[in-house]
Amino acid sequence: MGCNRVMRCVLALLLLASLLPAAKVTLVKQPAGWRLLRDGKPYFIRGAVAYQFLDRLAAAGANSIRSNPDRLDEAHRHGLTVLVNLPMGSPRHGFDYTDPGAVAGQRERIRQIVLKHKDHPALLAWCLGNELSIRTTAGERLRVWKEMDSLIRLIKQIDPNHPVSTASGDAYRRELTEIQEHVPALDFIGLNAYHDMLTLPEDVARQGWTKPYAVTEFGPVGHWQVPKTEWGVPIEQTSSEKAAFYAKAYRHAVADRPLCLGSYTFLWWQKMEKTHTWYGLLLTDGSRTEAVDAMQELWTGKLPANRAPRIGPMKITVPMGSFTAGANIRAVLDTWDPDADPIHIAWDLRPDLAGDPRVGGDFEESVAPLGWAVTDQRGAEATIALPNQTGKFRLFATVRDGKGSAATANLPILIQPAPGPFPAVKPALDSSSFGAGIQRTMHLLATSTPHHRKRVRILFYGQSITKQAWWWPVADDLRRRFPHATIDAQNLSLGGYSTQYLIRTTPQDVYAFQPDLVVFHVYGDEARYEQIIADIRSHTSAEILIQNDHPTSRTDDDPRNYDFQPRIAAKYGCGFLDLRTPWREYLKEHNLTPKDLLRDAVHLNDHGVFVMAELTRRYFQMRDNGDTNLVSAFPADGELRWQANRMKLTFEGNRIDAVAAPGLAGLRARVLIDGQPPAVWVHTRPSRAWGADWTAINRITFEKPPVEEEWRAELFDVAPDASRFRFRVIGSRTGPDGEGDNKTRFVSTSGRVVIEPEDWAIERGARLTRTAMPEGFLIHWRSIPQFAAVYESPRIDDLAQEHVVTLAQGLPNGKHTVELVAEGLTAPAIAEFRAYRPAR
Repeated sequence: MGCNRVMRCVLALLLLASLLPAAKVTLVKQPAGWRLLRDGKPYFIRGAVAYQFLDRLAAAGANSIRSNPDRLDEAHRHGLTVLVNLPMGSPRHGFDYTDPGAVAGQRERIRQIVLKHKDHPALLAWCLGNELSIRTTAGERLRVWKEMDSLIRLIKQIDPNHPVSTASGDAYRRELTEIQEHVPALDFIGLNAYHDMLTLPEDVARQGWTKPYAVTEFGPVGHWQVPKTEWGVPIEQTSSEKAAFYAKAYRHAVADRPLCLGSYTFLWWQKMEKTHTWYGLLLTDGSRTEAVDAMQELWTGKLPANRAPRIGPMKITVPMGSFTAGANIRAVLDTWDPDADPIHIAWDLRPDLAGDPRVGGDFEESVAPLGWAVTDQRGAEATIALPNQTGKFRLFATVRDGKGSAATANLPILIQPAPGPFPAVKPALDSSSFGAGIQRTMHLLATSTPHHRKRVRILFYGQSITKQAWWWPVADDLRRRFPHATIDAQNLSLGGYSTQYLIRTTPQDVYAFQPDLVVFHVYGDEARYEQIIADIRSHTSAEILIQNDHPTSRTDDDPRNYDFQPRIAAKYGCGFLDLRTPWREYLKEHNLTPKDLLRDAVHLNDHGVFVMAELTRRYFQMRDNGDTNLVSAFPADGELRWQANRMKLTFEGNRIDAVAAPGLAGLRARVLIDGQPPAVWVHTRPSRAWGADWTAINRITFEKPPVEEEWRAELFDVAPDASRFRFRVIGSRTGPDGEGDNKTRFVSTSGRVVIEPEDWAIERGARLTRTAMPEGFLIHWRSIPQFAAVYESPRIDDLAQEHVVTLAQGLPNGKHTVELVAEGLTAPAIAEFRAYRPAR
């Protein structure tokens, strides 16, 4: 009886829905901009691309979905409208717009769908096709646009009560111009945008588009837009990074934009696209990620009562030297829960298919985890058994709070053959010089304890030799020796970059990373070599360990290795690692020639990588007579304390940090350096040139102080060999900022971007790879502060982990004052200040 009663209720609701009149939806242009009216009332789209869990979507504050016609009834039951997808064929999927029979058949299919659903009360608008121009020629697109215009006119004859759109993908800038000319019947454009959300309104305005737009997809940074590993797979954001990007993108491209009708997030559930976690706001089991929290706050103005777990900035860390077939690695996840809920972490290892070339959301097979890979798990740590095979894999961590929310992170892993075994490197007969010049770093490592974990940043920098895999076991050995330090080791080396190029990239690479130590090797002339060392010393507080060249022939005996480099190390207070002498001794002892450790004339083979790692890692020694006074600590007690909501300190150096003490989170204080708000800026390394292993622009500077924002350069009028081209620069906050060419010094309209002609690396890459510029090629970078304008006390869940904020770095080396001015009645808790000064 109960079951029958339920069925009768459901049928009654469906019948009622069929009897309700369809809402009339119109577009009107008002003084404040375009508005969507539904039965005469303003209707701003707060939606998601969705097929499942529609009840949860409505509960989060959404009012619409973009979906297929078969979801109309369910959407209506939950009070949601539907932007209905209409299946217009894509040339890349084989649809031929020169085939009259195929075109006529498609028209009839679309006509039947519109006839069937035009009076449904949940219908909001029609969306004709999705990203139809991917991998098309100009001629193919023209045929698509003309047929689209004909279809829109057909739809409007059948249903004059609902507007018609289409969804444009990554090439929307080109499509806006073409559609405006060839599809005049279109009511509004749908834009699928990811990283481009940060410049979307500016792009639309620049293309002269005056009709309204809706964001028909937006989400995290797309897999084609993120940085890639050295082996070519995209690096996915954590769920916390995605949530922050959702909010930033929405505020920039959707909220309060006069042409914008609203937006649909992508995707309300989950799908396999490069990974199984990349685009879903929900996990497969329906668990909410932090992006749902962000969207709910944007839609309703309120966060949910219980929030999703977070992934911290260290993400997943592993010993980087252990990626060999059959090895066991220890992985650690940086995670916490904002509501202090107990969390459970699930780890799994899967083959990595993120390099799959399919585009536009085309179907991809799911990838099953290797069920045997996780051999042990304790808290946020797990032991992972790597397979006995080489290849690309990805380590996933999923955090659940037991209340329906989750967080995700993953790490690409390249498993390589186990090297060797190779003859061991004998201990050095004289190790008295080991550790010289790096004692500040060694002190940070050695004084980290289970109750006081310090963060140490180590940058390996240079060209292709430094980029080789020897640095992994060096970083791995430091993590093994100093397990309580939080070591962030990165390698930003650029293959093919001798001193003449590296001198230009150093500011945006080294300054932005804020390393404690730079392990450095490069070939090139002495003047630029010294200038690179001097620049790092004068703009950062990093120590430097200089390596000389490894032997490449029996007769190679460049005096620079024994004279110039040791002199530079002494002059600038750097460590100096003599590789050549023990390398030659190793060769002699084992009856080897230099080429036995090389894979070509200069680059290391596996044996050479082993020797380089062994000779480098043993240099990292703590010395009793080392100068550790280059970091000055000023505890915030006694004379240094808050007085009338101010705290002031005089220090010497070029960097000042504040270490948080336990206390209330969210308390704020303005930062003043030498009585003024700090203003030290840097542009980050731009994205890569096509087909090359280096950045597209070696260095970007400024004439006027930047603001924190995303930047993009678009190239046009590109010569076949890329020897000449023009470009335009757009900032996410600045907007369009001028055009230039690669042969002339460029100063943007705002003065926030300066590019010298010699800093373009496009032509060099195109010449070496003999490839033309790919369609849609863009150059991305950011302008970021090297200071904190406001200090905000953090939430401290782990008392053992230091919470350090760099208040300013890159200052002229010398005496300065730092002053904090509390913004409220209660000042943030400070444990101490740390001032850093170069050794020379």
